[in-house]
Order: sequence, then structure tokens, then C-alpha cells
Amino acid sequence: MRENTGHAHSDAFIEERAHNATKAAMEAYNPHPNLAILNFNRQVQESLDNSTRGRQLHGRGGCVATNPIDRCWRCHKDWAQNRQALGECARGFGERTTGGMDGEFYMVTDCSDDDMINPKKGTLRWGVIGLW
Repeated sequence: MRENTGHAHSDAFIEERAHNATKAAMEAYNPHPNLAILNFNRQVQESLDNSTRGRQLHGRGGCVATNPIDRCWRCHKDWAQNRQALGECARGFGERTTGGMDGEFYMVTDCSDDDMINPKKGTLRWGVIGLW
């Protein structure tokens, strides 16, 4: 007889996470990568056509961002406080992904990577392992 150690609950949780991740991946999948590239290139070209000043965010008449991501996100006054809004600005192969828009927001504060088994909170490795 198997002892009840909570594994069934854990297994169900992991299976649900895997199902949700697969569903999200399928919704974000683009079966025509060449169209994603063409669309991205078009958006970048439009940004360049509309600007002759380089990468400046503000000028006469408001925001004059020269790339699609800056135009989508950094032209908003609260961009530094609302970094999750960046998820709405994905372009190219990631344009249908949701990123961290509705999930936890984690900021890497420690660039070390000394312990792969027990990473420190604040490292990228801890965020990838701990938030999944």
C-alpha cells in the first residue's frame, strides 16, 4: 500500500501546469515563421521611415520612438513603473506570447551563478526554477 505523502497532489499540480504550458505554446505558435519575420521587418521599417533622429523617445509633438517596442511601451509616462506592459509589445516570433503580463514579476538583482543546485534568490537561475 502506498503511503500518502502528498505526491498525488503534487503530480496533479505538475500535470495541470504542463497542460496549461502546452496550451499556451500552441496558441502562441506561428506555423508561418517567414510571415512573422516579414511583419517584424515591416514594423521596424515603418519606425525608421517615421524618424530621422535616431533613438530618441521625446521630441516636438510627443514620443518619436524609432522602434516598434519603444513606441508601444516606453512612450507611456509610467513605463518604468509598469514593466509588465512590455509583454503587450512582443514582436517577431514572440508576438503571440503573453510573457509575464498576468503572472508574477521577478527582477534579477544578483548576476552570480555559483550554485546550480541551490541558486540564490535574486539570480536568474532562481527565477527560472522557482517561478515555474
